[in-house]
Amino acid sequence: MVIDEDEVWRLVAEIWSTMLSLSLERVEYEPSNGNGEGTLTGCVTISGAWEGATMLSCATELAEQVTKIMFGTAEVSAGEVCDAIGELTNITAGQIQPLLPRPSELSLPSVVEGHDHHVAVPKSCLLSKVSLECQGHKIIVKVVQNGA
Repeated sequence: MVIDEDEVWRLVAEIWSTMLSLSLERVEYEPSNGNGEGTLTGCVTISGAWEGATMLSCATELAEQVTKIMFGTAEVSAGEVCDAIGELTNITAGQIQPLLPRPSELSLPSVVEGHDHHVAVPKSCLLSKVSLECQGHKIIVKVVQNGA
């Protein structure tokens, strides 16, 4: 199966523009340089006629800015930041879901926070990886398929 990266880019840019009034730029992927910047990664699994996951990663600083916009407040807690990234990941997976064989269901989002971490879905292969930038911070969106 092929997931068109241009379509993923379009969907993610539309979500961030509509929900957050933030612009995204598409950039070339560069592996982490170990700069120690905190990162949050949301993951939503998709099960049914198609099995896999959608993941969204961004810098903690950007996640905090996004959370303030989503909640309309000047201060946010770490829990609220995780909730916001989980919700953005869920919305992204929901927009990708119609591109996949049906029927399928989305899981609740999981969020990992840390420095220089790697989130993997065992026995999966990468179908799509889109690198974006917002306000100088990188965002990575991945779609992986189980057992492919």
